[in-house]
Amino acid sequence: IQVRSLLYPWGIHVVRTITLFRASTGYTYRWDTGWQPESDGLFDFSYKVMVKGLVEPQARSNPYATMFHPGVVRGVFNVRNIVESDAIKPFKGSFSKNPGDPYIDVNNLEQHVDGATLPEDRSPAFELQAVYFDGDFELQNVVAGATNNRVPSKGILGFVQNKPRGEPLTAELFRDLLRSQLGSIGGPLSCELNIAGSGQRIRVSRVDVSESVDAGGANPNFVVAARGAVVLPRGGAWSVVRHDQGTGEVSPLDPNATVPLIRRGLITDAASGATDAGIGDLFRLANPMDLVRVATNDTHNFGLLQTTGTQKALFRLPSFQKGLDQLLGVAPDFADSYRLIKTKGIFPNVKDAVPLALGAFRTHIIEDGFRLLDTAKPDAVLQNALPPGPIRLIWESYLKIYVEYVFAKNVTNETPERKGSLDFGLDSAAAEGKKWLSKVNDIAMVVDLGPVKRLVTIKGSFDAKHGEAAGFRAPEMVFAPELQPVVDILTVLTALQGGDYAKAMQKGLDVAMSNSADSWNYAFHARKEIPVVQFPPGEAYFAPQTPMKLQAHLALGVYFNESLTPTTDVKQLIPTAGAYIEFGGSVSVMCFSLGGASIFAIGTVDLRISGDTKSGPGLLMKYGFGCEIAVGLPVVANVSVTYMVGVEVGIDLMHVTVSAFLLFRGRAELLGGLVTITIQIEARGTYERVFSPVPITNMSAQVTFAIDVTILFVINLHVSRSWQEQRQIA
Repeated sequence: IQVRSLLYPWGIHVVRTITLFRASTGYTYRWDTGWQPESDGLFDFSYKVMVKGLVEPQARSNPYATMFHPGVVRGVFNVRNIVESDAIKPFKGSFSKNPGDPYIDVNNLEQHVDGATLPEDRSPAFELQAVYFDGDFELQNVVAGATNNRVPSKGILGFVQNKPRGEPLTAELFRDLLRSQLGSIGGPLSCELNIAGSGQRIRVSRVDVSESVDAGGANPNFVVAARGAVVLPRGGAWSVVRHDQGTGEVSPLDPNATVPLIRRGLITDAASGATDAGIGDLFRLANPMDLVRVATNDTHNFGLLQTTGTQKALFRLPSFQKGLDQLLGVAPDFADSYRLIKTKGIFPNVKDAVPLALGAFRTHIIEDGFRLLDTAKPDAVLQNALPPGPIRLIWESYLKIYVEYVFAKNVTNETPERKGSLDFGLDSAAAEGKKWLSKVNDIAMVVDLGPVKRLVTIKGSFDAKHGEAAGFRAPEMVFAPELQPVVDILTVLTALQGGDYAKAMQKGLDVAMSNSADSWNYAFHARKEIPVVQFPPGEAYFAPQTPMKLQAHLALGVYFNESLTPTTDVKQLIPTAGAYIEFGGSVSVMCFSLGGASIFAIGTVDLRISGDTKSGPGLLMKYGFGCEIAVGLPVVANVSVTYMVGVEVGIDLMHVTVSAFLLFRGRAELLGGLVTITIQIEARGTYERVFSPVPITNMSAQVTFAIDVTILFVINLHVSRSWQEQRQIA
């Protein structure tokens, strides 16, 4: 008894022979060959039927010829070791035929459905048995792991058709067979391909046949995919990501996921592996479902993402043309540091990124990776204009932080308006420090705090370059007119003590990002602190005969997603953003002087205005007044004693704090400043009203004692002790 059938989805023709014979002893024996291949797996499902009135069987063409796209896989050859498996349930059921559809009757003759067709022929049963087998896959452009482009594979899954007799499954049943195995049927292998001869390599770990649809999305198609890991450049942090067509969101791939390589092209000659693919049919890293259909909202694309720490570039829809050493696809999307701050994922929504206009530049594939090159101008760097913005990072009623890609005309120094631009370079074969470049020129971060518009503007350019730490270059700070009195005070004091205010403002400006290639947590801060400026400068400030003393300082900053203090409270780990400005000053005026002793009236004030997305707007005021007695003994010592009382008020959305304090401080400088001793005692009483999560009121008392001893170049000792008592009173 001999049975012939088809093995799906590979199109392997198989035969099984069962021999029964009786020996001379009278015993009967049965010998079963099992399923044996009669052909290679060339995705050829053509068959033969007997027709009434004809002696020879008649050929019927492959019913899936207009549906099968083999891509880079010609087929599976040298099929062997076909073994049935009970680990996978048989695929079975029944289906209905329409009038005119062919079927095979009980006499093995081809008939067509009509009114006289029996019910079992009109609604035939189908059954396919799972098998595993070994074979050699033949792929295009194999550069490692193959002999003559053929790669051995073990444990390839397939299904042998037991029913219906004499005819292949319908396209719909073939599709349902694939769906029963989660959409694809295939087998493992290990090799490396040079995609389309372009130079781009992929390490293939699996070949499978997957379901797809035609351009209209209605009829089944079948796509052969080679799946694996794309070989990416070593310079720069590269990864493969997923892009959702409908939402525009970009997300990382599962670490164990593979990327499918597919190509449109219907089989025209199974024996030779010829297809109708033309030069315009690209080799694509894409899902088989999206081979020919128009992209829909549920389409999931792939992209190659380059991460430079503070800036990223996404090359979506990567594809390759036969014999062309270029990475094709849509124009790369660029995200600078501020666009990264705004996102919670690995890359911003593509709608928020900047598409780069490549012009004459092309992304060439080289041995080490990629090179962005204008062949007519090999030394040129891609330059792109950036949209002026603004990009809204924080937009609350009390705090607005936004980015502009333009420098407004500065009337003071007569600098013209400049629009933001990007210098972008990529060369994996370049020397260390020159493999990639991302420089965003002429950007400005603006902070509106409360009613003060454009409180501070931080201008400059952000550079990211291979081998160097990314940073804000040549930062410049511009203040709102409301801050002009503060700026004037600092300017005057700096000038009086012989300094350069402009340089003082530039010095100490800290602008940094803490993004990393393997992290999605993008943190940013810009901080500026002007240390205490004193007049008169030097030792004259501490001299008891100085009639008036002035002191001032300034601090401001803006931050995103930064944990300012260590905490174990989960609620405190919520990312925050905010800005602040703080100004402090003091004045001492001589009231009485007798010989080497003087009495001064003193006043001091500190003001801090802030906004935070977690705690809301905030205000801190601290002011005090008192007196100071200073005694100067020539050569021997300068001694001063200060007594001050004051009030401190802090307000934000979470709590209100009111404190009263007493301050005593004694300071002695001996031997012209070689030895300095400072003793300070502060007593404080605090009323605190907390509004969330449960309203409570606390009262506390605190006393702090501190001593500092300094001997020039020898000792620098600081000791501080505090006592505190707190009670909840409501």
